[in-house]
Amino acid sequence: MGAKLLFVAAFLGCGLGCTSGPGSLAGDVAGLIAQLKTGDDSMRAQAAEALGGYGPAAREAVPALAAALRDEYEQVRRAAAASLAAIGADKTAVPDLITALKDTDAEVREAAAQALASAGPEARAAVPALRGLLHDPSEDVRQAAAEALARIDPRACKDGR
Repeated sequence: MGAKLLFVAAFLGCGLGCTSGPGSLAGDVAGLIAQLKTGDDSMRAQAAEALGGYGPAAREAVPALAAALRDEYEQVRRAAAASLAAIGADKTAVPDLITALKDTDAEVREAAAQALASAGPEARAAVPALRGLLHDPSEDVRQAAAEALARIDPRACKDGR
């Protein structure tokens, strides 16, 4: 009950992306990170999604969101990947995002490609895996992979590097 109350208080007290006073953003983000690590399946997914609502201001959540890409619950993985795209992934998240490109869930693969695109050239290590997604059964995944390749290394789209 306490964990759910913490999440609800953080979510309702601030909303998505707003602050209610000095220092509240950091507290809200820290509370959501804690919820992402300890809540039940549904609460972890909600925490991951809420973190994305803060955009780049929640950059401190990148390591926790990257770890959540390995969660057993696909809703958590989807929300974590989408939030990494919204916040802007960095090179610390790239290895977990590359692994997420192989997820059985197409929405996770698509969001992981979008998150890698947000990292830009820092995600150059993902080029071979993204190139493999150009043949994914999902059109949305193929499109996200192509867009990620264009943002990470436009030459990779042309010359197969």
